[in-house]
Amino acid sequence: MMMRVTHPSSQATAWSKLRVLIADDDPILRMALSGLVKRLGHEVAVARDGREAVEAAVEQDFDLLLLDLRMPGMDGLEVATRLRRGNGGRKSPWIVGLSAEPSGEAFGMDAFLLKPVHLGDLSRVLERFGRGREPF
Repeated sequence: MMMRVTHPSSQATAWSKLRVLIADDDPILRMALSGLVKRLGHEVAVARDGREAVEAAVEQDFDLLLLDLRMPGMDGLEVATRLRRGNGGRKSPWIVGLSAEPSGEAFGMDAFLLKPVHLGDLSRVLERFGRGREPF
Protein backbone atom coordinates (compact mmCIF):
# COMPACT_ATOMS: atom_id res chain seq x y z
CA MET A 1 0.00 0.00 0.00
CA MET A 2 1.28 3.46 -0.81
CA MET A 3 0.48 5.08 2.49
CA ARG A 4 1.31 4.77 6.09
CA VAL A 5 -0.89 5.95 8.93
CA THR A 6 1.07 6.95 11.99
CA HIS A 7 -0.16 7.74 15.45
CA PRO A 8 0.16 11.34 16.61
CA SER A 9 2.40 12.52 19.37
CA SER A 10 1.00 12.80 22.86
CA GLN A 11 0.97 16.61 22.67
CA ALA A 12 -2.47 17.85 23.67
CA THR A 13 -4.20 20.26 21.36
CA ALA A 14 -7.06 22.68 21.90
CA TRP A 15 -8.86 21.35 18.84
CA SER A 16 -9.98 18.05 17.40
CA LYS A 17 -7.35 15.58 16.24
CA LEU A 18 -7.42 15.47 12.44
CA ARG A 19 -6.66 12.65 10.01
CA VAL A 20 -4.38 14.32 7.46
CA LEU A 21 -3.24 13.02 4.06
CA ILE A 22 -0.07 14.61 2.67
CA ALA A 23 0.52 14.25 -1.08
CA ASP A 24 3.84 15.51 -2.42
CA ASP A 25 6.27 14.00 -4.91
CA ASP A 26 9.30 15.24 -2.92
CA PRO A 27 10.20 12.63 -0.26
CA ILE A 28 12.02 15.17 1.91
CA LEU A 29 9.06 17.54 1.96
CA ARG A 30 6.68 14.64 2.67
CA MET A 31 8.82 13.60 5.63
CA ALA A 32 9.16 17.16 6.94
CA LEU A 33 5.44 17.91 6.64
CA SER A 34 4.57 14.57 8.21
CA GLY A 35 6.80 15.39 11.17
CA LEU A 36 5.20 18.82 11.62
CA VAL A 37 1.66 17.46 11.46
CA LYS A 38 2.48 14.69 13.96
CA ARG A 39 4.18 17.24 16.22
CA LEU A 40 0.90 19.15 16.28
CA GLY A 41 -0.88 16.00 17.49
CA HIS A 42 -2.62 14.76 14.35
CA GLU A 43 -2.65 11.44 12.46
CA VAL A 44 -0.73 11.36 9.19
CA ALA A 45 -0.83 9.33 5.99
CA VAL A 46 1.32 10.05 2.95
CA ALA A 47 1.01 9.65 -0.82
CA ARG A 48 3.84 10.00 -3.35
CA ASP A 49 1.71 11.43 -6.14
CA GLY A 50 -1.78 12.46 -7.15
CA ARG A 51 -2.88 8.98 -8.17
CA GLU A 52 -1.95 7.59 -4.75
CA ALA A 53 -3.69 10.52 -3.07
CA VAL A 54 -6.96 9.80 -4.89
CA GLU A 55 -6.74 6.08 -4.08
CA ALA A 56 -6.03 6.78 -0.40
CA ALA A 57 -8.82 9.36 -0.10
CA VAL A 58 -11.32 6.96 -1.67
CA GLU A 59 -10.27 4.09 0.63
CA GLN A 60 -10.13 6.05 3.89
CA ASP A 61 -11.81 9.06 5.45
CA PHE A 62 -9.52 12.04 5.93
CA ASP A 63 -10.42 15.33 7.55
CA LEU A 64 -7.84 17.33 5.62
CA LEU A 65 -5.62 16.89 2.56
CA LEU A 66 -2.34 18.76 2.03
CA LEU A 67 -1.78 18.61 -1.75
CA ASP A 68 1.25 19.73 -3.73
CA LEU A 69 -0.08 21.76 -6.64
CA ARG A 70 2.77 20.73 -8.97
CA MET A 71 3.06 16.96 -8.81
CA PRO A 72 3.89 15.19 -12.08
CA GLY A 73 1.08 13.22 -13.68
CA MET A 74 -1.87 14.31 -11.58
CA ASP A 75 -1.36 17.60 -9.74
CA GLY A 76 -3.09 18.72 -6.56
CA LEU A 77 -5.78 20.69 -8.36
CA GLU A 78 -6.79 17.64 -10.42
CA VAL A 79 -6.83 15.52 -7.25
CA ALA A 80 -9.11 18.05 -5.55
CA THR A 81 -11.42 18.22 -8.57
CA ARG A 82 -11.73 14.43 -8.83
CA LEU A 83 -12.39 13.98 -5.13
CA ARG A 84 -14.98 16.73 -4.91
CA ARG A 85 -16.78 15.46 -7.99
CA GLY A 86 -16.83 11.79 -7.04
CA ASN A 87 -17.03 11.59 -3.27
CA GLY A 88 -20.10 9.31 -3.41
CA GLY A 89 -22.09 11.39 -0.95
CA ARG A 90 -19.35 11.21 1.69
CA LYS A 91 -18.25 14.30 3.59
CA SER A 92 -15.54 16.03 1.58
CA PRO A 93 -12.26 16.69 3.39
CA TRP A 94 -10.81 20.18 3.69
CA ILE A 95 -8.24 20.64 0.91
CA VAL A 96 -5.13 22.77 1.36
CA GLY A 97 -2.91 23.52 -1.64
CA LEU A 98 0.88 23.59 -1.29
CA SER A 99 3.24 25.44 -3.64
CA ALA A 100 6.68 27.03 -3.61
CA GLU A 101 5.30 30.15 -5.26
CA PRO A 102 2.02 31.99 -4.79
CA SER A 103 -0.27 31.73 -7.77
CA GLY A 104 -3.87 31.54 -8.82
CA GLU A 105 -3.56 27.74 -9.08
CA ALA A 106 -4.87 27.40 -5.52
CA PHE A 107 -8.34 28.35 -6.77
CA GLY A 108 -10.74 25.67 -5.62
CA MET A 109 -8.75 24.91 -2.47
CA ASP A 110 -10.05 25.65 1.01
CA ALA A 111 -6.69 27.16 1.99
CA PHE A 112 -3.16 27.57 0.65
CA LEU A 113 0.26 27.21 2.27
CA LEU A 114 3.49 28.46 0.77
CA LYS A 115 6.49 26.09 0.72
CA PRO A 116 8.58 25.74 2.72
CA VAL A 117 5.75 25.31 5.20
CA HIS A 118 6.41 26.86 8.60
CA LEU A 119 5.10 25.28 11.78
CA GLY A 120 3.13 28.39 12.80
CA ASP A 121 1.34 28.63 9.44
CA LEU A 122 0.52 24.93 9.42
CA SER A 123 -0.68 25.10 13.02
CA ARG A 124 -3.08 27.96 12.21
CA VAL A 125 -4.58 26.07 9.26
CA LEU A 126 -4.97 22.81 11.20
CA GLU A 127 -6.42 24.63 14.18
CA ARG A 128 -8.94 26.46 12.04
CA PHE A 129 -10.19 23.28 10.38
CA GLY A 130 -9.90 21.26 13.60
CA ARG A 131 -12.31 23.67 15.23
CA GLY A 132 -14.74 23.14 12.35
CA ARG A 133 -14.50 26.69 11.04
CA GLU A 134 -15.14 27.68 7.50
CA PRO A 135 -12.26 27.89 5.00
CA PHE A 136 -10.19 31.06 4.73
